[in-house]
Amino acid sequence: MWPSLRRITARVWERATASLWRVVASRWTAWVLLGLLFAVALVGGLVPQMSGAAGSEASSQEQVLSEVHKRLGAVTDILESLGWFHIYRSQVMRTLLAGLGATAFLRLLLEWIPSWVAPPGWPTTTLTFTLSANAQEVWSRLARAARDGGQRLCSPAQVGEAQHAAIRRAGVRRWLGGLLYLGILCLLLASWVSWRYSWRGPRRELALGETEPIAAVEGQPPDAGGELSVRLEQIALYPARDALRLESQVSIARGQQAPERLTLGPGRHAAYGGLSLYQLGYGPAARISARDAEGHVLSLLRMGAYGSRQNLVRLRFAAQQQEQTLAIPEANVVLRLVYYPELAVQGTHGRALQVQFHRGQDGGLLAERFLTQDGVIVVGRNEEVKQGLEVNIAFEYYVVLRAEREPELPLAALGGLSILVGFVAMALWPPQEAWITVQPRDQGCTCRLVLPRRDAGSPWVRGLAALLQETPAPTPERGHA
Repeated sequence: MWPSLRRITARVWERATASLWRVVASRWTAWVLLGLLFAVALVGGLVPQMSGAAGSEASSQEQVLSEVHKRLGAVTDILESLGWFHIYRSQVMRTLLAGLGATAFLRLLLEWIPSWVAPPGWPTTTLTFTLSANAQEVWSRLARAARDGGQRLCSPAQVGEAQHAAIRRAGVRRWLGGLLYLGILCLLLASWVSWRYSWRGPRRELALGETEPIAAVEGQPPDAGGELSVRLEQIALYPARDALRLESQVSIARGQQAPERLTLGPGRHAAYGGLSLYQLGYGPAARISARDAEGHVLSLLRMGAYGSRQNLVRLRFAAQQQEQTLAIPEANVVLRLVYYPELAVQGTHGRALQVQFHRGQDGGLLAERFLTQDGVIVVGRNEEVKQGLEVNIAFEYYVVLRAEREPELPLAALGGLSILVGFVAMALWPPQEAWITVQPRDQGCTCRLVLPRRDAGSPWVRGLAALLQETPAPTPERGHA
């Protein structure tokens, strides 16, 4: 009883491991994992993701989450409990990436190591031939047929009395298909390199002539040799189909090094010292200066901002702050400036700047004017403005920059190219694989050819069968190999 039970257990275990190997080694497993990964990425693209950033980006993400909660209500809590707002850092994503990496690595070995052959894809067809020749002659025929059909016959393996071998496509065409899995591995490795070694600096807004650090000391890459700063030197505007295209010229330097001039724009980044500098966007700004009636330059002070008095001030009007306030202490005047991206002013439809002059002591309105282009506003001498006032306002732009370290880009480019070549190779030269079993008999041998059903009528199968044909046409047996 016990020997029979052991044999049954061994047989069940053998079939289970064979089935598991068939599933793991199947190319369909890689496609299914890729599909699931795409579905998860699609969810991440539709649902706002909280990256765990600090500072203003974190507050912006929390604001987005609050807006989602207002629209969806209790559904937001369910999505948050499922981890959909952090899906790229979830265990599901890690499991899919690990499974895809292991499957792609195994498929790459199966494609590139001649002696590693996966079981033929299901469903299969079995062709049986009865031959009068001995086993050695049969294998010689098989090798010749494989060469004639552009195939390769792997070395036979002895299992009991039968000999088993695989036949598969030979030459460079078989190797090119494996580039698909190599590309997947390169992309997975690039994502790990990005997570481990990449770095992203803070967003910096720069108006003309302004200098800002873009790699703060606490956020510098480990090998940074000093604080990296950038100065906006020039802005060039080019007309586009729907809007303006803005390119910026900046000078960038680390510490006391000599600055280097770089040009940035939409779809155009610049490299410096192992970092990539991107122009993320731009927005409106205004350059403001003031003089009294005698032409003396008056100092300006930004309200609500730290800093000293300046003779020339550049104000930026971001989407969240379309209003700015300046004080002219020597004239006892407060300037209130409100930017309108589109406003009909005196028959002109376009951007406009509303400028209001208020008394410093009580906020009373002294004068008001709308500007649609560069201009000078004069407030004559009166009881409130003893010295008279002339304010020069010019429209400008500011740009938003960010420095990033991206060591993963070469790997990502290599992975994308490999996947493209692999897809094309598989479409032009699909895999050709079959298993052959030769069983010696009293009067010759029995040869069984197990191959995917889709290849049953292929030219290479017909050529192989023609060399083995000694009996009436075999009847295909359909089933699982």
